[in-house]
Amino acid sequence: MKKVVKKLFEREEKGIVEPHYEGINDLPIWNWFQIQETNDLGYLLKVRRKITAKEEEYLNTIIDKISDEYIDIYGISDEYRIQMQLRAEIMRMKLEFMIDGDRALFTFIQVKEAELKALSNKTNSANSNSLTVYVRKYYGGNVDFKVMTVREFYDTLLQIQKESKK
Repeated sequence: MKKVVKKLFEREEKGIVEPHYEGINDLPIWNWFQIQETNDLGYLLKVRRKITAKEEEYLNTIIDKISDEYIDIYGISDEYRIQMQLRAEIMRMKLEFMIDGDRALFTFIQVKEAELKALSNKTNSANSNSLTVYVRKYYGGNVDFKVMTVREFYDTLLQIQKESKK
């Protein structure tokens, strides 16, 4: 019993949030699109709720891991590369803000977050809408994107692409 309690406290100290999605094999594509469009890491939680700053810090490592996994398997587009660079810049500025407490930096963070949100909305909602149309058509219209994982979704798109080249 003591070991279980100790592990729970260790996980709490590290900022580990549970339960949450771990990778592209369990993260629903709908959540992936929401994260891309809103930058709200609460969509990594299996039961969505508002997250604390400590949880956000931990979930940033999880989304980085998931993004790396996605890139390793499917590659990267120019738009996505730009979004990832902006996210890295925002994280760097947030860390600087936490260390220095410089309020001017907070303004720059808000500007960069607005820039990222505008870029995400512009590229992702058009892409996600058109891609979901292809997947629905492929499966005959019956697809639950809140259940279909990121891996299943992009594997389906690759299959559609292969079949269209025949």
